[in-house]
Amino acid sequence: MSKAAKLQGVTTRLIYGNIGTAYLQLGDLTAARDYLDKAMTLASTEQDPYVALVVHLQLGRLCNMEANHTAAIRHLQTALAAAVEQGQKLFEYEAHEALAEVYQAIGESEKVITHLKQFYTIHDSVLNLQNKTRLGALELEQELDAARREAAIAKRFALDLERQVEQRTADLRASLDRETHLSQELKNALVHEVELQRLKTHIINTASHEFRTPLSIISLSMEMLCDRLEQLSPEKRVHYRERIREQILYLTDMLQDIFTINTTNDNAPEYAPYYFGDFCRQLEQTLFRELQQTNGITFIYLDHATRLVTDFQMVKRILFNLIVNAIKFSQADTPIQVYCEQTGQDLFLRVVDQGIGIPIDEQTKIFELFYRGSNVEERRGLGLGLSIVQKLTSALNGKVTASSPGINQGSTFYIRLPIAQQRTNNRVLLG
Repeated sequence: MSKAAKLQGVTTRLIYGNIGTAYLQLGDLTAARDYLDKAMTLASTEQDPYVALVVHLQLGRLCNMEANHTAAIRHLQTALAAAVEQGQKLFEYEAHEALAEVYQAIGESEKVITHLKQFYTIHDSVLNLQNKTRLGALELEQELDAARREAAIAKRFALDLERQVEQRTADLRASLDRETHLSQELKNALVHEVELQRLKTHIINTASHEFRTPLSIISLSMEMLCDRLEQLSPEKRVHYRERIREQILYLTDMLQDIFTINTTNDNAPEYAPYYFGDFCRQLEQTLFRELQQTNGITFIYLDHATRLVTDFQMVKRILFNLIVNAIKFSQADTPIQVYCEQTGQDLFLRVVDQGIGIPIDEQTKIFELFYRGSNVEERRGLGLGLSIVQKLTSALNGKVTASSPGINQGSTFYIRLPIAQQRTNNRVLLG
């Protein structure tokens, strides 16, 4: 067969497939099937795997619209396998999305979640690649801008030298010192601007990725509870409610981390006096209300009237992050103890869990911004929580440390805070 004939055959198959897809989008299912069947026949005869992949995907959508779910699944599974084999990422995540729609129509929620996870994973890999490309272009532009600014400074410096060449040596040296200092300040400002932009880009990219899965799980669980409540067993109802509660807690934690990053970069602590017992009770009640979960969590403290001075909101945020961390990395309803003690001029807080623990060689790194342990596996998170804990503790003139016997042996976090604070200008610098 000549090249012209082969090209004509490929063009014909693609035209039939595109016409069938257009009719499908217009809702003319009869015409859509006619053209898609023609395209499939030609693709099978000419052994064209690409056109066959496209037609299987569209036939799967067509069968789903006709409520022929068995045929829809067969076509879409064939399209998915072909997309994986051919490395067609775009068609691969489209096939996962279409399969999720079919399984949602027949009420198989677990398979819906499975395919949606695959869809978002593939979709996010493409999105992350695009974001990296955009970030690289932005960084290059910033470097070029920095070079232009440095060139402008150098030019201005040279002009200053020409104007001052006839002046005394002392005046020339003073002018040189001023220009050098100005250049260094500008370089420092540029470095800070680049680092700040990288931090914001990292947080935005990570948060946009992390918000999708919990929102999808909440949406699907709410749909099951609203549309299929009577068909669900009591155990299943509890299961879906627990999934919603867990995802809401996870989103709340992420939002609080982002809010803390956004609002406390230049805020000094606001100290106020408290009685120790009242302070601990208020902490317990506030945290339980915000966590919306008390199973397995125990507050342990002695009720006495010793006075202390500290920032309640900062201490509450420190404990919130540590308790959410313990919940996230422990089995459901595993005991978590929160100890509040006062010794001398210090307030001691401890959060003890029986979760996945911290690898021995990583215990000095866990407070770094965006650091995530090697044993967190698929547990989601932004990597901000413990870094925020350390920054807030430092702002209160305190210290936080952690210990763990090792993997799957639990963790203990220790916080020491002075209780007779002076009204200083310590500020929280999270970036």
